[in-house]
Amino acid sequence: MAKSASSTFSSWKSSTTSPSKTTCYCGIPCKVQISRTAKNPGRKFFGCGNYNGGDNHCKYFLWCDCLNEEDDNSSMIELLSSQTSSIGNAVEKVEHITKEIKLLVEKVDSLTEEVVNLNHNVEAWVENGKRLKAIFWSICAIIVAKWIFLL
Repeated sequence: MAKSASSTFSSWKSSTTSPSKTTCYCGIPCKVQISRTAKNPGRKFFGCGNYNGGDNHCKYFLWCDCLNEEDDNSSMIELLSSQTSSIGNAVEKVEHITKEIKLLVEKVDSLTEEVVNLNHNVEAWVENGKRLKAIFWSICAIIVAKWIFLL
């Protein structure tokens, strides 16, 4: 605040409202006052509870809307804290699901390997079947040939 207290308070109106959570440097509740300056007309501020137009006060000053911003910041911090907690819970769930997915991927890989092995077995059986079929027809041909020669 580059302006002096006297220019800031050049025109003011005192209020009997004393917010319990705002005290001046004197340790007493502040008075809510209204600025009558050209720059901030009608803007409420907290001033020293001892201020009565003289010099016997601590020159405490705080815009009321700044206090509301502090309250808003406090509310925002609480909201962010709860959101952070929710995000933390979501992250834990994602990590759990990721672990489950990894286990399922390992299971799929294992089953894929088993299917490949079974496919090799089936191919071997098919080859054996082809050999057995060839042997069967060879035996049948021999039997037919012997039967023809015996007649």
